[in-house]
Amino acid sequence: MKNTYSELVIKAPFLLVKGLLLGFMYGRGTEFNFFFHRKTGIRRETFGELVRELLVLDTHTYLCLPDDVVDDFIAVVRKAEEKVQCKVVGRRKIEGAEFSFDFEFVNPEAAEECKQLLKDLPEGVQLLNFHPEERRDEKMGKIGGYAPSHSYLYRGHGLIKGDFGGVIDLYLKIKRSRVGDMMLCSNVRLIFAEKNK
Repeated sequence: MKNTYSELVIKAPFLLVKGLLLGFMYGRGTEFNFFFHRKTGIRRETFGELVRELLVLDTHTYLCLPDDVVDDFIAVVRKAEEKVQCKVVGRRKIEGAEFSFDFEFVNPEAAEECKQLLKDLPEGVQLLNFHPEERRDEKMGKIGGYAPSHSYLYRGHGLIKGDFGGVIDLYLKIKRSRVGDMMLCSNVRLIFAEKNK
């Protein structure tokens, strides 16, 4: 069974929320995945959220947690509310996520790694609007004009969309790969369920 996630908005600085979350997780004795927006590359949705980020007003922390721990963590935050001035001010059920990407490789080995990343998609994740172009021209590669032209080119763009857990796993896998700096990826956009708590 796949994990489902919810986004929490907590009125408290990032380090305080991180400390509460780690204490909660290690106190339970079971580890789980969690994703802070600003550390993971999850996009802010509203203008107010963007302004807070730009002005470094660290008053709200955005966090994605598995649904099976959300209620327990909210209870911990409520217990700590008076002592450390933190409060859950938002909760939304995440239905899915997506990000776009763009790349251009002139190195065949790097292109192969990119192909492998996009081939091994997690369950529940789709690759959309992807029509890559690959060219080899042995005549190219010679110095001509101001710079050498390349004898190989692999380029493309597309959209990754699907279950939040799978999309974020693939996003982080790309970012941490050897070709992560050569693939331009947008921030992850969350898709929320229509009825939220």
